[in-house]
Amino acid sequence: MSKANKKKSIKQMLPSSGVTANAPVLRDNIDNKFPHLSEAEVASIQSSISKLKLKYITLRDKKIYPGSEADKLNNELRVLYTKLMPPTNTESKAEVKRDKSLMALVMMVKNEERRIRVSFDTVKDYTDTFIILDTGSTDSTIDICREYCKEHNITLHLKEEPFVNFCVSRNVLLDYADAVLKKQRYLLQLDCNDELRNHDELMDFITNYKGTATGFYLKQQWWTGNNMDSYFNIRMCKSHAKWRYKGVVHEYIIQEGLTPKELKTGRGTERLEHIVLFQDRTLDDDKSFKRFTRDKEMLYAEYLREPKDPRTLFYLAQTCGCLGNVQDAYKFYILRTKEDDDGFMEEIYQSYFRLGELAQFLGHPWEESLNWFLKAYSHSQRAEPLVKIAEYYLKHNHFGEDKPDYMMAYTYASMACKLIFPLNQILFIDRRCYFYKRYHILGVIAYQVQQYKEGKEACIKAIMAENDQIDMNNLVKYLRKDLEFKNKKQTGEGYGFTTLTVIDTESIGQVYPEDQVKQEKELEHNKISREQIMVKAKSMLL
Repeated sequence: MSKANKKKSIKQMLPSSGVTANAPVLRDNIDNKFPHLSEAEVASIQSSISKLKLKYITLRDKKIYPGSEADKLNNELRVLYTKLMPPTNTESKAEVKRDKSLMALVMMVKNEERRIRVSFDTVKDYTDTFIILDTGSTDSTIDICREYCKEHNITLHLKEEPFVNFCVSRNVLLDYADAVLKKQRYLLQLDCNDELRNHDELMDFITNYKGTATGFYLKQQWWTGNNMDSYFNIRMCKSHAKWRYKGVVHEYIIQEGLTPKELKTGRGTERLEHIVLFQDRTLDDDKSFKRFTRDKEMLYAEYLREPKDPRTLFYLAQTCGCLGNVQDAYKFYILRTKEDDDGFMEEIYQSYFRLGELAQFLGHPWEESLNWFLKAYSHSQRAEPLVKIAEYYLKHNHFGEDKPDYMMAYTYASMACKLIFPLNQILFIDRRCYFYKRYHILGVIAYQVQQYKEGKEACIKAIMAENDQIDMNNLVKYLRKDLEFKNKKQTGEGYGFTTLTVIDTESIGQVYPEDQVKQEKELEHNKISREQIMVKAKSMLL
């Protein structure tokens, strides 16, 4: 056989770069953060938001204060942003007996007259004590604190002291809390605009907890208008237990007296999965940009003083990214990866992953992004970098041509779907990637490489998570393929495979481990059951 003919025969055995007829379809809005709304509804809401924000900013700049037209516009904006928010589980529970003396609210504030009541309203029924450090308010914040506590019969301990940095000032607040409290309490630490959610579950926990932990990870959720960012942070601790902050910006709290090994193993802490501190960051005016600008200045000064401090490097990279200083972010993420023997290990994973994203954004060669994503996966075995790689090969081959490489895409998507949810990690976990996106992508790709059983199972998983019609249509295509194989088996015909991958859909084993299914059922309420899915899909076959 000639060299040319040999190449041609091998090429015929591999999957075509074109889409197989009647193959599953990728969602156009796979990155859409509003799966509960149609595209038309999202467009309408976002158009209204743009018009109101323009009016609101104009009035705000004229310093028109609460009770005015600007305040009414602000409330209308909040209603619209609330419509964009994904729905949360709001099942009612039996009321928990509340002992308000078990917990105290601690807050550091400055010029928060517009939003401080939002935070107060979510905790007033669960504590009888507010401990506030004001670092130099020039508006009515202090008056609001006093009037609010008087109105709701809450004891107020108020201290006024100039801001130094986040570490020093937060420790001043914790020292003050230890001084004014006569007995040990749980200290709930809120930032202004934070809203406590699942209050009764928290009260049930602190009422009945008998363990030895004194620091507690709570889930922080930030709504940014098009995404819900979630991560865990120690935002509740017991007073008089030596919990104090480190770091001038993006400060972190540790229990003094523990060894580095004890700190890394999380001694003295517990994670409360369902207690949420929610913040709607669309309603903080322009404070985010000002805060990021100030943070960068403080972090850069700390970087010049201590150029190898891992936490400073990581959050300087994060802050540069938030400000759009992409080249600086890329530089500091690389510096953070070089300090891999110290600091919080999840920052290394995040640095590798962000470098992969930034390399793509900056138009660097694909091999560079691929290298960073693979390093991220090697570090923490998480699904997000594998999904990023699969997405690339769905559109391009390894040479950068606009031709999909389905076998490469399948390899990484399949790996991503076999990973369990990273319960042992807390930093920036993309829940939608784990519960929907990876399965949706595999459901599309597996058909192209004739991994039909695996693709069918992936479609079912995707439907259970979001119940999108595209995934249902994709599942029907797999069921038609099942019928085709059964008919050929009964008539004794061959399957007619043209690729190197030959799979009997009736004999392949279960792809997904039972423990993963169990974990995911505990973590996420499915929108539709497997049985309902199959009934609907089979009815569509008729």
